Amino acid sequence: MPVPWLRQASQLGMLLDCATAGVITLGQAVIVATQWQHTATNEKRASMTAFLVALLCMLACMLRFPRYYARHRVWLVQAFRLAAALAVPTMRQTGVGPALLLERTARGGLLGLLLDWQRVVFGTLVIVLLLTGVGVAQPPALALVCQAALTALCANAPAFCATELLRHPLTRSRLASAAAALDFLVMPLTVLQPGFLEAQQRPFPPGTDAACLAVVRFHHVLLGTLLPALAVAALWRPCARQAVARGGGRAARGGGWAARAGATVSDAAAAADRGVCLVLNGRVLTGGRLMAGWLPAAFTWLCCKQSALPA
Repeated sequence: MPVPWLRQASQLGMLLDCATAGVITLGQAVIVATQWQHTATNEKRASMTAFLVALLCMLACMLRFPRYYARHRVWLVQAFRLAAALAVPTMRQTGVGPALLLERTARGGLLGLLLDWQRVVFGTLVIVLLLTGVGVAQPPALALVCQAALTALCANAPAFCATELLRHPLTRSRLASAAAALDFLVMPLTVLQPGFLEAQQRPFPPGTDAACLAVVRFHHVLLGTLLPALAVAALWRPCARQAVARGGGRAARGGGWAARAGATVSDAAAAADRGVCLVLNGRVLTGGRLMAGWLPAAFTWLCCKQSALPA
């Protein structure tokens, strides 16, 4: 008698994967159902549907073949996420799918600010990067690399800044205020390294998209890469199977070249995970986790600002 999938999926990571995939699949199904009539072209409709079918296939693999998925989940999840970002253009397009949320006018007041920010989070699909990055348990080094790659593939600040919501004068005023606040937050970095002072003090040219581009890019990197990487590093613990595998890998050094290569890769991955955890958990920086979170965020903002300013 076959064992139910829930008994086989005893690891917490498997349950988190299923829950995360289920939430994202349900959200995509709602998007397809509610925005089908509002989507302009059949190509964009096909793209939305293809993404939903891919999510359903991944969820079916988790539920139907839990042992296979649990054994190969690390590369399966990342391969699926990268393939979806490369193959599905709606991940970075406007005027289709969740990006239609950006084709609405801005609202005033604090509640309007929160609602508009929610539209940006969902409309740019950065929420998908955040949920999958935090909800899918994965090794820290792999998480950092994959989240950075996915952020680069899904970010499209020029197109997002051309939408109605982000073109609205009220939104532009809010973005300018956010940019000024970020400049203030990175000021201590200019004290530690005066070379960053010029970039921090350069104003955004009025009447351009520079402030919008910088803030949207920073928002994407912060939620899509930095926060998931920090969360994974804080929660990561090498499981017993990984420890046994590393021990077996070291023992395999006396075997053939394939066994030795596998052992080298295993040891390198383990060392990379330990290094990422040491840095992101603040164990090699004065100030601990606060400094480990602030320092990369400050560098990211300066890079985003520099990339948005005209040469």
